[in-house]
Amino acid sequence: MAVLALTNVYLDAEQKKALTKRAKLKGTNLSVEVRNAVDSYLAGVTVDELQMLDAATRQAGEHIDEMNAILDAGLKRSEAFFKEIAALKGEAPPPPAGPGPAFQLPRCRCPGGGAARGHAARPVAARRASGPLCAP
Repeated sequence: MAVLALTNVYLDAEQKKALTKRAKLKGTNLSVEVRNAVDSYLAGVTVDELQMLDAATRQAGEHIDEMNAILDAGLKRSEAFFKEIAALKGEAPPPPAGPGPAFQLPRCRCPGGGAARGHAARPVAARRASGPLCAP
């Protein structure tokens, strides 16, 4: 660690209160928070840039929430559509959709299905490494 030099810094009451609260939340102390603030200042990160980044992050979160709501509504409509099609065909309705394709494990293509041998439970990365067919 670098040698620290004692320096007096005058803060207004609100600054000290906010820094002390931040330090407590992060498990540090006031001195560490002041040094971090100075480092950020010296690196050229301005308060305006941090505020813009914070606003952009919040806006991105709102957009993601909106997209999730749209996707959920589309999923409900498609499930209702397929249920109606199954009813018209006299078939049993399909089961409700589970996690998306990114979370589903691909089916084992071993002769005989492989699932009976537990291959379908192998992680996707392991199946990719061994190729499309599982080893017996």
